[in-house]
Amino acid sequence: MFAVVTVNVVLRYLFSSGLVWGEEAARYLMVWGVMLGVAVAYRARGHIAITMLIDTVPSRFARPAALACHALTLAAAAMLAFSGVVLTRFLGAIVAPATGLPMSWIYASVPVGAGLLFIDVLRQLVDHLRGSTEKATML
Repeated sequence: MFAVVTVNVVLRYLFSSGLVWGEEAARYLMVWGVMLGVAVAYRARGHIAITMLIDTVPSRFARPAALACHALTLAAAAMLAFSGVVLTRFLGAIVAPATGLPMSWIYASVPVGAGLLFIDVLRQLVDHLRGSTEKATML
C-alpha cells in the first residue's frame, strides 16, 4: 500500500499524471491490512485494554472477568464473520471501477479477518479455561 501511494504521489507531482487505479488499490489494501491487523494485534495482545476494573477487584474475580471478555470477543468475531459472508455474497458481484477487481475480493477481507480473530480468541479462551495464563496476561 505504501509503495502504491508513494509511486502515485511521485507521478502526480513530477509528471502531472498518476496511476488511475492507485487510490482505489491503496484503499482496498488498507481494508485488508486493517482486517488482518485486528487478528494479529489480538494475538499479540496489542489492542487497548481498560484494566481499571480488573486491577481493583479481588484476584478471584480476575479470571472470570477475563473469560467473559474473551467470550464477548468470540461472539463479536462470529457476528462479524457471518455479516462479512452475507456482505460478500450479496455485493460481491460488483466490479471495482478503476481496478476491475470483483468486490468479493475486497469484501472477503471481513470474514477472513474475523475468522482469524475467532480462531485466536478461541485459542486464548481455551488457554484460560485450562488455567495456563497469569493474571497479568489475562486481558
